[in-house]
Amino acid sequence: WPHLADALRDLLDELKIDRAVVVGHSMGGMVAQEFAARHPERLSALVLLTTQDVTAEQIRTRLTEMGVPNLWVPRIIVRVERIPILGTGKTDLKRCRELALAAGKER
Repeated sequence: WPHLADALRDLLDELKIDRAVVVGHSMGGMVAQEFAARHPERLSALVLLTTQDVTAEQIRTRLTEMGVPNLWVPRIIVRVERIPILGTGKTDLKRCRELALAAGKER
């Protein structure tokens, strides 16, 4: 996953984006976690979408094991009933970002 995390960093550099909300689903979730571990200063928020039933503690433990700094281990984990999907069947990343930012404001 390191090469994909670094490729994401390179893409952000190319687009001149200093910090981003990174959303990862399935394999992309692994890349997003690796990105968080390797480039935490580039994150505004980390959103991980999963179809597995995992607890907040399991997520925190795994991120800590991967070496993600405590500052970037999520304090807020929001379970949603459904992952937002576009009419095309693809994940609605804009809506995921909005949900993540709204959850952060509620706490």
